[in-house]
Amino acid sequence: MPGLRSRSRGWYSFAYLVECHAVFYWNFASLGMDMFFASAMIHVTGQLNILNIRLAQLRREGAAEDQFLPAASDVSSSSQQQDRGDGDSSKMYSELRECVKHHQAILKYLEFLESVMSPVALTQFLCSVVAVCVTLYQITFNPEGSGVIKCAMFLPIPALQMFVYCWCGHDIMEAGLSVSLAAYSGAWVGVGHRVTSALRVVMCRAQRPLQLTAGKVYPVNRDTFLS
Repeated sequence: MPGLRSRSRGWYSFAYLVECHAVFYWNFASLGMDMFFASAMIHVTGQLNILNIRLAQLRREGAAEDQFLPAASDVSSSSQQQDRGDGDSSKMYSELRECVKHHQAILKYLEFLESVMSPVALTQFLCSVVAVCVTLYQITFNPEGSGVIKCAMFLPIPALQMFVYCWCGHDIMEAGLSVSLAAYSGAWVGVGHRVTSALRVVMCRAQRPLQLTAGKVYPVNRDTFLS
């Protein structure tokens, strides 16, 4: 180790143990933090997928039975069907309200995750980029074959750390954009005006990408990883 005399075994052993201890726990802390944020992003993606399923399955109760009613009974029971349709629309609107509350809870959680993860992701990105640049510099100016192999084996590690963030962040963005399509895929034809108006609001809000950032500078998605 430069700067330490190998003859002074006490200080040399102390410095060596401190360095090994720091490197060992830093690796575990870094890996644990990355996996924690990845798990949080996967949780958001799962909640968005659940919301998409709920929106796509929105329909009036008894809508399937109405398709199989005889044509002769359409005129005689039109008033009954209208009353039942109003009640079914109310139930559909109540379920849609629960979906909207679910969506708002996801957005609130995502804002909190952005505030916590954004500076950490920026630090991780900068450290990974610096590590990649230093490793490539050593490969370029080190003619020894063993050194090149060691540096080449280290390169995937910082790239993998960035990939985990970008992949999970991109999944959130895709699942968020799918909310609009899921709302449009529901059985909204023939329902009341307030149901269709609420669906339009949900679709317009879902068209805004749910995008996490690294320090409010870089979006956390696959395009950032590839660039």
